[in-house]
Amino acid sequence: QTCKDKLPESLFKDLTMTNARTPVFYGLPKDHKPEVPLRPIVSSCGGPTEKTSWLLERILNQLLDKVPAHLRNTEEYLKRLSQQYPDHRLPPDAIFFSIDVTNLYGSIPLDDALSAVAELLAEHEDEIDLCGLSRDDVTRLLRHCLENNTFRFDNDHYKQQVGIAMGNKVAPPVAIIFMHRFEQSAISNAPLKPAFYSRYIDDCIGVWTHGHAELLDFISYLNSIHPNIKFTLEDSYSSGQVSFL
Repeated sequence: QTCKDKLPESLFKDLTMTNARTPVFYGLPKDHKPEVPLRPIVSSCGGPTEKTSWLLERILNQLLDKVPAHLRNTEEYLKRLSQQYPDHRLPPDAIFFSIDVTNLYGSIPLDDALSAVAELLAEHEDEIDLCGLSRDDVTRLLRHCLENNTFRFDNDHYKQQVGIAMGNKVAPPVAIIFMHRFEQSAISNAPLKPAFYSRYIDDCIGVWTHGHAELLDFISYLNSIHPNIKFTLEDSYSSGQVSFL
């Protein structure tokens, strides 16, 4: 009711669900990986929180410009790389590395995600359009959407207890903001830091100039920070190349 009084009547009407359906769980094959595992997706189209998630996505997407490491596409990545290394030459003995968070969406603790979003909102709320809502309204609605991810699979009904459903409209900006807080703390406290670092959601790319053994130590350090967040590594020292985006 509090949020209803702050939203334009037409917008509130658009956000009101009628005849909602139960979201459906399915899997998309990861045909680039051994044994072709499935990527779990919850189709939330027509679900009870879909329209609220749409509004939250619109609000939170404005914060992504405040995340220094965030990449929107390959073109932006190449532009940043050219700006860092304008002559297209890396430092001597530099190592390209790519790290990927294992099952990021399914591993994010909801309280940590909500805290990360609340912190970034507090820092930048005067710079974005909250659509008439307060910062507390946004975080309260976000908690409602993330804690009520229900779905159907094989005629049985479930409620997700850990992580965020891939398929929820608000999942990508929440994941990006969560990773922003993680990496800001992790990199600032690391004894040795990447010379270049960017990230597309959970896929990170960097340039390392301190030696391969030290790169492995850096990844071990990252994997020690949070019990849910673990990284896999590919690097040009080991394979001669790195695939990214």
